[in-house]
Amino acid sequence: MMMKWLNLAPQKRWCRETADCGNTIVSSGNSKISEQTKHLLAVRCHRDKDAFAALFDHFAPRLKGFFMRSGYSAAFAEEIVQEVMLTLWRKSAQFDPHRAQASAWIYQIARNRHIDLLRKSSRPLPEEPESHMQTEPDTTQILSLQQEAEQLQKALKKLNNGRQSSAPTLAS
Repeated sequence: MMMKWLNLAPQKRWCRETADCGNTIVSSGNSKISEQTKHLLAVRCHRDKDAFAALFDHFAPRLKGFFMRSGYSAAFAEEIVQEVMLTLWRKSAQFDPHRAQASAWIYQIARNRHIDLLRKSSRPLPEEPESHMQTEPDTTQILSLQQEAEQLQKALKKLNNGRQSSAPTLAS
């Protein structure tokens, strides 16, 4: 089996799946690798920011359209795209070019994110506990109010009695 080096950019080579992700060797049978897959391999192997920027420029508008067609607002779709692209950066080590092209892998991430959002939105909200406000006050409240009213009446009578005894009388 003949092996050949596929160049990502001058002096950058991408590797076959290896643990160390050093130089990437791809068999000649897998020669139809898209530019996006090459960029994703550069992100995976070398954490190449330029390759990531190229992926972002290519996929962000397409993913935004995908989410807007699903009924999300433009601003929310952009936020989801940011999350998908962040997931791409973080999980690029899991990409296997022998299983799928980059576009399929990225759209699968987007699809999974969309399913997560649908599940989250279709979850029933927890019901608020019913307030058991009684229309009639209970007996302890009634008794308490009656006792307070009696104490107030007694205090007022004492005040009135004290005023009457200290009031000056007119003698003529």
